[in-house]
Amino acid sequence: MSNAQRATFNAQRSTSNASPSRRRTSNTECAKTAAGSGGGKTGGPLANSPCGVGCIFATIDDVNAAVETDKLYEAQTEILHLKNTIQALRDELEAMRVGKNETVQAAIAAGANEARQLQATIAALRTELEQKVFQHADDLERQKHFANDELRLLRQTIAALREELEIGIRGQKSEDSGQRREK
Repeated sequence: MSNAQRATFNAQRSTSNASPSRRRTSNTECAKTAAGSGGGKTGGPLANSPCGVGCIFATIDDVNAAVETDKLYEAQTEILHLKNTIQALRDELEAMRVGKNETVQAAIAAGANEARQLQATIAALRTELEQKVFQHADDLERQKHFANDELRLLRQTIAALREELEIGIRGQKSEDSGQRREK
């Protein structure tokens, strides 16, 4: 029965030709009376009830209120559980975000460290290469100087040998001409 039908029924009952000696009892009185009757074989839980059918509605209202209270409690409990779940998921998400940020920062730091090491290696290799180039240039200069000195010595030796050879040839010619005169 809906709340509107129940209200209509209660209004009709209060205006009906009920005896004036009957007084309207509260819902709690009806419930107490119904609960105290025991529901034995002699007429059921409403047999001793002062209000009769009204107690049924009072009991139904109490049951409906209890059901609504239970549903409200269940809904509030579910909301609380959902809020706790949401907070736990937020915490987990934040922890994952922090972990991811730490991983990214570690990767960036490792990359920066590797880049610094590579730059240091490049600088060392560049310095070594420049030293080798200068050393090679010095070696070439020394070899060129040595070759020039050797060439100068060889030219001097050639000039001295040529001069000796010319002196020897002239001396022989003069001896030959002297021997020819003698003959």
